Amino acid sequence: MGHFVISLPNNSEADVHFGTVRKKQFLSFRKILSGKWWHTESWKGYAVIIDQKKYLLLKTMEGAWINENNDQECTYLQEKIDEFEASHRER
Repeated sequence: MGHFVISLPNNSEADVHFGTVRKKQFLSFRKILSGKWWHTESWKGYAVIIDQKKYLLLKTMEGAWINENNDQECTYLQEKIDEFEASHRER
């Protein structure tokens, strides 16, 4: 789990918490023996908090966003998160 802050155009800041999100699976004896319980789907999850609003965003491990909400605010937040990650990867 990590945390960073991004600046927004209206002189406010957004707290971003991120970490790995895994799909929950019901473990049965058969799945354990077959080894399928090791193969779970995982994504990068972002919880963005602005004032009293909370946005939950998902990104695949390859870097593609999973768009559940196609509103303008979520798209803007996704772009800002990508910019932040790109700037910190270069260091």
